[in-house]
Amino acid sequence: MTGVLLLGGLTCGTVVTVKRRLSRPEPSGEAEPEPGRNPSLAEQISRLIEEEELYKRKDLRIADVASALATNKTYVSTIINNISGMGFSKLINGHRVRHAQAMMREHPEMPLADVADASGFSSMTTFRRNFKAVTGMNPAEWKAIDSDTGKIP
Repeated sequence: MTGVLLLGGLTCGTVVTVKRRLSRPEPSGEAEPEPGRNPSLAEQISRLIEEEELYKRKDLRIADVASALATNKTYVSTIINNISGMGFSKLINGHRVRHAQAMMREHPEMPLADVADASGFSSMTTFRRNFKAVTGMNPAEWKAIDSDTGKIP
């Protein structure tokens, strides 16, 4: 049996199939819940990060995600690494960059500092560095191409 997890990654809309062995709860002596009754830990991580937009928290740590799911950070880290192929910080920053891009499309008049802040970046330096790592250009360049051509890069 497999489940699907949309952890995003650096490319928008990455869908990864999760094998049952990766979505097992931490060993606790308890039997695994029946399928369909409780979401897997991988699905819970995805829901927290994507639907609840946890990535917008500037001070977000993997321990916060683990605590919210009543598990440990090593287990959360292992699941994220196995499913997305990247570490927690890179995953979160990818979500933040995609959110920033959406904000710049929807609100082109918004100052970049406000976009960075609303996307969960702790500073403009961090915003610029991560934005360039994901898109290949800095936020101002990306925004200029978008406004010059009327097309979204």
